[in-house]
Amino acid sequence: MSRGRWAPGIALAGLLLLTAGDTLNRAGGNIELNSGGTIRNRYWDSRMFPIRYKLNQNVAKGYTAAAIRSTLDAAFANWETIPGINIDFEWGGTTTTNTLSTDGDYALIFNPATDPGDFVAAAPCSTLIQDVTVTDSSDGVPGNGLGRINFPGGKFITVPVGTYGPGANVDCDIMFNTFDSVFVLDGSAPNENLLGITTHESGHWHSLSHTPFPDATMFPFTDTNPPGDGGQGQGSLEADDIASTAHMYKTGTFDPAHGTLTGKITINGLPGDGAHVAALRASDLMPVAGRFSISRNFNTGDIFDGADFVAQGGGYFRLDGVPPGDYHLCAEWFDSTDEPFGRLENVYNATVGSSNIADGAVGAFAGALGFRPERFDCYNAAESANGGDGTTAGAAADNPDEATLITVTAGGVIPGLNMQVNLDPNTGKTAAARSNPTGVGRAGVGPFTRLAVLRIGTDGTDDDFFILHFPAAMLPPPPYNVIDGIWSKFGRADAAYTGLLMLSDPSNANIIEPPIVWDAPRIVSGYKGGNTGITELVDIRDRFNVTVNEPRDLYMAFKLPQSPPGISWASEGYFTVASDTRTCATGGAACTSSASCPGGSACVGNTTGRTLFTDDGFNTFFISTAFDLLYTVRTETAPPVRITSASPAVLSPGTSGNVVTIGGAGFRPGAQVQFFSPTFGPPQPSGVTVTNVTFVNSSTLQATVDVDAGAPLNFLDVEVTNPEVIIPNRARLMAVDAVDSDGDGVVDPADCLPADANVWFPPGPLGATLSASEPVPGTVQLDWSPPASPGATSVVYDVVSGDTATLLASAGGNYGTCLSAGQVGTSIQDATPLAPGEVRHYMAAGRNTCGPGTFHPEVVPTPTRDTNPGNCP
Repeated sequence: MSRGRWAPGIALAGLLLLTAGDTLNRAGGNIELNSGGTIRNRYWDSRMFPIRYKLNQNVAKGYTAAAIRSTLDAAFANWETIPGINIDFEWGGTTTTNTLSTDGDYALIFNPATDPGDFVAAAPCSTLIQDVTVTDSSDGVPGNGLGRINFPGGKFITVPVGTYGPGANVDCDIMFNTFDSVFVLDGSAPNENLLGITTHESGHWHSLSHTPFPDATMFPFTDTNPPGDGGQGQGSLEADDIASTAHMYKTGTFDPAHGTLTGKITINGLPGDGAHVAALRASDLMPVAGRFSISRNFNTGDIFDGADFVAQGGGYFRLDGVPPGDYHLCAEWFDSTDEPFGRLENVYNATVGSSNIADGAVGAFAGALGFRPERFDCYNAAESANGGDGTTAGAAADNPDEATLITVTAGGVIPGLNMQVNLDPNTGKTAAARSNPTGVGRAGVGPFTRLAVLRIGTDGTDDDFFILHFPAAMLPPPPYNVIDGIWSKFGRADAAYTGLLMLSDPSNANIIEPPIVWDAPRIVSGYKGGNTGITELVDIRDRFNVTVNEPRDLYMAFKLPQSPPGISWASEGYFTVASDTRTCATGGAACTSSASCPGGSACVGNTTGRTLFTDDGFNTFFISTAFDLLYTVRTETAPPVRITSASPAVLSPGTSGNVVTIGGAGFRPGAQVQFFSPTFGPPQPSGVTVTNVTFVNSSTLQATVDVDAGAPLNFLDVEVTNPEVIIPNRARLMAVDAVDSDGDGVVDPADCLPADANVWFPPGPLGATLSASEPVPGTVQLDWSPPASPGATSVVYDVVSGDTATLLASAGGNYGTCLSAGQVGTSIQDATPLAPGEVRHYMAAGRNTCGPGTFHPEVVPTPTRDTNPGNCP
């Protein structure tokens, strides 16, 4: 497994050195000091600038100090040259120091005295935990405005006089692990690029912690693929790196060029501290900048966040440095249960370590509420204002996939972006039970008896897929929604890993249908395009929102990118797996096959056999019996939105004005509908054009569609997108079909009797052809023409009569008296005498085996009536 980088902490109390080594300071926005029960930011007091870094004289690995210095200078300059940021580093010469120590000698150590352990590089800093006042005479030179901060062992630093508060750094070193790593200047794989590594570690020097965004320089794993892809390779800084720096070191010129987002996370009526709030670019949902909500344990005296904490309390966030543009704002919670990698164990700061949003382990987290929301949530102005207060349930319906668009302008501050994370409204439940209002469930490939990182090779072409099979029996009873696929990627990838969701044929589980989702979005995980470096371990969360309406096997797949020229695939791909520990059924000895077991005992293993592979684009499959890829699929049994029906289920090419009634739950006014034609590749145009969508109610939409004459004969995936939604809902419920079984010229989906060539649909209206005359006194002669669209080879007719109020009313109801039912010809006589002053009206309609047509009156213009047969049999 690759070695990550982390920032151990050392704290100073007056002249007393405390070896805190607090691993809670490893990551998350800015490094924090957790002392005396309160949390503060660590930082460099600007009076101490410039920070003069020194290089130990014996740099090792064949490079001269002069060659390395230019790279080190460039790494520090990456931070110093951010517009509107006040950070100042300066070359200080060389030093003999080759151990980490608090001595005022800011050393960059390439030849440590001993093997430093399991990391590529580390940047420990020493930090004050109480006020230290520096007097003018303490350096022995009165009147020069300088004094000393003394360290144990006679060491000291000279700084301007004044008081330096808790959280102020006084010493930092960087140690490069030359025992186990090779640092190079050209980024050649598999070595560590010195510029990228130093840029990352100098970020720790000015108290930036790790970020969960893999694009950023402060992501905790080195990026060498390629060295200039926006990660640590060349140390190029992303917006998230800049935003974290700006939180503590911005000048008056920074904010006018960026936007600021502020708000508060509330959960169960209490401040939700330690929630990670991410600004997602609206165009592609990629994370741009993030911040953790302030801990309820924060110190009111902190010079950066203390005032916000006093005014707003715990759960508040201030996200500086957001570039102008359109964003969605979403929050997530770190934990050690969802991801194989365990983000809570690897990416967090002191705030998150003491967060009251936990995974149910109250004892493991100070002040934990005892639950963790099962889904990420986004800021949605329509519902965020009423999430409940913990006693009274919130009235707002919470759809985590809906997010209000936020437009950030240069110099603008957008306040009040509050997210009240809604829980199960049943306040009689325990907090842990209320954390899961949508019924999130997990199904894992497992068993996870022994974890490993496995290099996997296939034929290296562009049709290779890994597929995880989840039988219907291990999934919830339909209908339910699939919302996440969670897996871990380790090692180099030069192109994207495409995530897919496929379903089995409902009538034959051995047949896999084309993907219903090709390349799911990854909101806060995965790279731009999916690239990763050779030493990176990344948790991937493929986000879905698919309703499954029948008992179907699920296949969660990801496509392996084709290897670039000159690089074999086997040297690149790594996945976190559960290895099979195979043992003899008798005796329990380790084995590789039954032949190696004594007495004919079987060699049995613990793998599920659900990890499938295909290297020919789903034509053939083979199964692993040696390991399972670690993969978790998450489902919702009570999702905010689901699509459960579509009628008609089949559309015919070349038809127009089809009205498709879509049933489900959670629809909102303004919802939009689309149809996709799936393939074993990206979805293709379906040929189905939506001309109008009518919102009937929360469970019914009506979409009017036209179908191209050349529409592909295929499944149709229905997609419903509520207003402000970021991940639309999909379901596989329809098809386009052009079969004409009876040869009557009408395709089966549009044919009411597809096996009868003499009839295909009910007759159309008679139009304005019905006429009345009086050939003899007291007898009315009625005549009409056959309908322009008879719908069959033969038609009979129904004729009704009545007064004006009855037959000419636009509303249905009374169809008068049946004059003739099943009339064969197109004329009939009515000899019923007319009463004095009576005005009699008539309506007629055609009828065939498919049913009645529309009644049409003899007086025009008047409303055409519907197909209610009236009093005719």
